[in-house]
Parts: sequence; structure tokens; C-alpha cells
Amino acid sequence: MKKLIKTTVLTVLMLGAPGALADGPQLSGFLDTGMGGALDNIADARPGVNEAELNVSGAVDGASYRLDVELGADGAAVEQANVGYTFHKGSKTGLTMGIFNSPWGSEGLDPTGRNLISRSVMRTSLVADNLTGMALSSQPHAMVGITAIAAVNNSYALRLDLDFISQLSLGLTGMNDTSGTTVDVDAQVRAIDGLTLDVEYNQHLDAGTMGIYSMVNYDITDAAGLAVRFDHLDMGAGATQMVAVGPDYNMNQHLNFRLEWNMNVNS
Repeated sequence: MKKLIKTTVLTVLMLGAPGALADGPQLSGFLDTGMGGALDNIADARPGVNEAELNVSGAVDGASYRLDVELGADGAAVEQANVGYTFHKGSKTGLTMGIFNSPWGSEGLDPTGRNLISRSVMRTSLVADNLTGMALSSQPHAMVGITAIAAVNNSYALRLDLDFISQLSLGLTGMNDTSGTTVDVDAQVRAIDGLTLDVEYNQHLDAGTMGIYSMVNYDITDAAGLAVRFDHLDMGAGATQMVAVGPDYNMNQHLNFRLEWNMNVNS
């Protein structure tokens, strides 16, 4: 059993106001810094930079482009590098080609897309963060979205997104690659003002791996929130559960403070 406490300061740096240039390049990014360690050895914890990212995006004549570069202890790496095309003005059907974030799951890849500092063991182990290939997406109805993906290494995926009166979102994904078939179901419930419930189930039908994810986030005020997460990962040879809880506080649109306690249990 391992108990960890982590503190972090997350600074989101927006370089250039959105919309300042009609189609020109937009610069954005973030700096994630903090410190953490085991409770029984917390005196040895030292502050440091967890992750930094610089993003460039823009659009030209119906086509869009995006480049996200991660900066970490191991150097620089490309997270996303893609171009997109909308078939005609006002169309809700488009094509994305290159390296892009996988469109399924309840938990974001970047710290700016998460309510807690850490990532769940399920998402880290079972779900691809990035895909290389092409994605065709369409929204035939205000409540329905469809995405078809063809990626390298003979990987194919089909995702259906349903949104019910802004209170329930449901995502169904099927993916097939050289290792077999994976099914992923994720949902978000927003039936109570200020309270959000995210759940996800991931099952590899051939390898026998399985993951369950759940998180409750409560907006105490417009600036302060509290998140509680539980997830379970079964890789066939043993299971791991992780519990995490932590508050966060937004000083402004550029600066967020988070504190987290988490515990892993192996069985």
C-alpha cells in the first residue's frame, strides 16, 4: 500500500488573445509545477516542473492546423501535429489528418483537462493518448456525433457521441488493432447544478484486460472545487485500485492551485 500526497501550482499561459487574429496563428500553453512524495518521507519532497506545453493553432480557408509540443525532463516531444478540413462553410463534417488526441474517455491528457493532479491507473495503462492517422467526424444532429478513425498499425475505431439535454453525455467506442478488439463506454452526468459525475468502462475482448473509472467533481464556488476519483485496473495477472481526492482553486483564468492525496492498492 502506498500513500502519496502531492501539491501543485498549475499556471496556464495564454499567449495571444483568442480571436485577436481572424485566421492567424494562436499561441497558447501551460506550465505545470509542483511537489509531492510519500507521507512517511514528505521531508524529502522537492519542487519541480512536471510538464510544460506550447501550442500553435490556426485556420486558413476552411483548413485548420495544430501543433502541440510537450517540454519535460526528457526533452521535447510532439503531442499533436495535424491539419483539419471542413468540407464547406458551416459544415459539421470534417477530416483531421496527422497526430491527434484520442477522442474518447473521461479523463484529459493534459493537466488543464483534469480536475486532479494525477492520472488514473486505468487511463494510463489501457487507453491510447494519441493516434496517428486520419479521423472523419460528423454531427448529423445536435445530439449526435460520429467519428471514424483509421490509424497506423492497422488500427480502426468508430465512436458515437450522444448528448441528452445537456444533462447526460454518452460515448460508445469500438476499436480494433493488431492486438484485438477493445470496447470503451464513457458517460458524464450533470443532473445537479455544480455536481458532475464521470464514469468509464474499458474492456479488451481478446487480452482480457479491464478498467473502471469514476470521478465526482463538485464546484463549491465559481473559483473552488473538490474532486474524488476511484478507478480499477485488471491486467489479468492482478488488479490495482487507486483512490484520489483533492481540492482546487482558480485565482484567475491563468492560475490554478491543486492539492491531492492518493493511494494505490494492489491485489
